[in-house]
Amino acid sequence: MATTITAGATTITPALVLGYDTTTRAGNVMHQIIGSSAPAVTFFPESLRSGELKLMFPSRALAWAAQTFLKAQTIFTLASTDETLIGMKFVRDGSMSIALDNDMLEFWQLTVSYQEVP
Repeated sequence: MATTITAGATTITPALVLGYDTTTRAGNVMHQIIGSSAPAVTFFPESLRSGELKLMFPSRALAWAAQTFLKAQTIFTLASTDETLIGMKFVRDGSMSIALDNDMLEFWQLTVSYQEVP
């Protein structure tokens, strides 16, 4: 029962996934029609997921190593035996932060913004 993030031959395993926030966006385009209250709609596929992962590591060294690993310009694979629906391929998008957890002072939290890719 674990969550892993893999790229190539390297895998990291956080002690816990503290948060998984995801958003998708409709691709539909609305066209306002003069003289009509109803728009015409052109349907396009939904976007892939984007959001934030909050990962907990039991030591500063592991958290910093994970941060260095996630700085790579590559596609990562997220897999979880507990929450299979969060599995995806992703790239980093936006910011990444690292902090000492306020409640459990020996644990470190790494927050990563992501964009799912096919």
